[in-house]
Order: sequence, then structure tokens, then C-alpha cells
Amino acid sequence: MAASIYIFSICKPSETALNWKQAGIKGELNIHKPFQHTFVLNIKHMNSALNSINSALDIIRNAKSKLQGVRPTGEVSEYTGVVSEYIGESLYEQGNSFENYSTSPEGAELLSREAAISGLLNSPNYQNIFVARVQYNMGEGDPMELFSEYMPNRAALGGDDLIAYDAQLHRILQHMNNTTILDDGLTADPSLKFIMAANLTEALGHSPGLVDRVLRDINRGWHVTMDGSHINGYNGLYNWWEPPFRSDRAKITLKLEEVLLDFEDQPGRMNTLVHEVAHSIDRYRRGDTDGVPTYMNREDIPTLVSARNELFAAHAADGSLNGLREYSYENNSEFWADISTYFLSGEESAERIFNNSPELYGVLSRFYEKDYLFENEITPHSPELIRDDFI
Repeated sequence: MAASIYIFSICKPSETALNWKQAGIKGELNIHKPFQHTFVLNIKHMNSALNSINSALDIIRNAKSKLQGVRPTGEVSEYTGVVSEYIGESLYEQGNSFENYSTSPEGAELLSREAAISGLLNSPNYQNIFVARVQYNMGEGDPMELFSEYMPNRAALGGDDLIAYDAQLHRILQHMNNTTILDDGLTADPSLKFIMAANLTEALGHSPGLVDRVLRDINRGWHVTMDGSHINGYNGLYNWWEPPFRSDRAKITLKLEEVLLDFEDQPGRMNTLVHEVAHSIDRYRRGDTDGVPTYMNREDIPTLVSARNELFAAHAADGSLNGLREYSYENNSEFWADISTYFLSGEESAERIFNNSPELYGVLSRFYEKDYLFENEITPHSPELIRDDFI
């Protein structure tokens, strides 16, 4: 059994979550609202030992015991308690299980089309994403809620910042509307396009200017391949050149498995979509990628080049990776794409860059207009300070 348990509570979401915390129930709490006036707690336990229905039932019984007499702190006049007894699988969990949705017409079609990634079927994370995808394709819920646990940057926002984030996501989603599955030539299903758009928004949604450059550059569209055969076995490929001539019209192609694993955001994984987008940012409105992006502030270029040379020299001398991976040292272009991906993947990986090269971290924070560690306000670069060779 996957480590997800569903319990009905008739109560306001914020108050319900508070009650669970007061009761000492550990785990990550996510609130869903499938029916009017009914909220569902999805308890994703961090304990990997939760692997059977019996252990799940023990937790529920313990939770029910602790919740007796606990009252909400808000304006609800009476706490109604946990509705479901959860003896055996609850009706809600049965209705929202991978088994249920995989046998639906929409789910079966998705599994058939994506047979190349059958190896992921036993992964609880994949199953959770699959269920949310089928629900979205069937029109059963708001994607912002269905995929909320995979969009942590959005979850941390509120007010105008949240409105701005969602505006960027919808803008990116519209741009990805014609995303093609190269293996059958058909358009990707709506949920896959949403996952790709959400992944990019998590990385760049804070900067409309960066989003604008990427969308302007990727004007030959976004493509997905089932097994990587269309991109010579790579996990992803940014391409602006095809015989018989070069073109300013760029495209990004991603292996399907990478799209889904990127969205799971597993610790230590290189986000393939963000990596390829970093190549786009590097080359934007120029003839090639060289590891120094078009809109890099001229004052930061010497710092970037110097820090890069130091890391390359250390790697050549004794194989030191300095927080990166071997492929980061393939060439200047791949170095830029990798450090960008590490930086944009969150505070932990950005701190790794800072620990190995504070100067490089400073360049990235100014370029990407984001400072994880010091929360400094970043001033966007003035147009007159960009590279001299900008066309």
C-alpha cells in the first residue's frame, strides 16, 4: 500500500490541519475538497515502514483516539470528528486509487500510450501523479490542487505573488499547447502539458522576463519522445540547428520518463527540462551556446569566467567535482546549463554552489533574480549592461 491515507473530516481545512497537529499526528498534511462541505486529509507519512493496510489502520485508530475532544480554534461551532471508521479501505481511497483510475477508459488509454515507461508503475510517486493526471484529463479537479504537492514554490506564495505565478503558468501552458509526442505524431494529453508547464514555472515563474525570452526562443515547439530514440538516446535535447542550415527557430525535446521524474523532484536529480531551458537562455538571439548567456551583465562576465576556470582546473587536476556532476565539465555550455539547474532547483542545491564558489552563486543570483540564502532584493540588470555582442 502506498503511504497515503485518506480521512474524512467535516471542518474548515485550516482548522482540520491544526487539529491534527495538536493531536501529535506526524507527517505531511495536504487538504483536498472533493465534495461540498467535506474535506479530506491526505497524510503522507515520512515513515517508510508504512507498507501495509494494517499499519495504516493502526495509525488511523491512534489518530481517532487522540482527536477525541479536540475542538477547532476557528468559528466552527462544533467539531464533528472523523466521519469514516476506516475499517478496511475507505470508499474515498477505493475511488481514488491507482487501481481504480488505471482501469478507467482514460487511464487505460494513458497507460497504453505510455507503455515505454511501464517500469515506473510500481512507484508510489508515479501512481500518485498518474491518478492526478487522469483526474485532470477527466475534468475532476483543479490542477492547482491536484498537483499541489509537486509545486512547492507555488504553495509558499500568497496574494499578488500567487496571482503573478499563476499568470506565468497559464502563459507557459498556452505556449506548450501543441506539445507533440514524436512517437505517434499526436498532441500530448492535457495533464502532460500541465506537468511540463508547472515544472518550468517552478523554476522561472518568479521572473516574467526570463519566461519571455524562453518562450520567444522555443518557437518550434516542445516535443516528447517515449524512449529517447528521437534524440539519440539523450534524456533531453535543445536544438536550433538541423540540416541543411542553421535556424533561429529552436525546440526542446524531452524523454517522457524524465518529464515525470522531473516533476517528482527527487533529491539529487538533475531536472532535464530546466537543464535544456538553460541552454535556451544561454543562446537566446545569438548563433550558438557558449556558457555566457546573452543577457548576462557585462560586469558579471569576468566573475563567471574566472569561477568557471577555477572549477575546471580543479577538476582537471584531481577530478574534483565541487558539488557538481561529471557532465558539468563536458564544456562551457553544459557547465552553464548544469549550474543553472542546480541553482534553480532550490535552496539545498543552490547552497551547494555557494559553498564551492560564493562568486558563482552571486552571479547566478543576480542573473536569475533570486537569492535563496540571504534574501537580498535583486535589481534586474539594465539593458545597456548586457553583452557587447548582443544582436
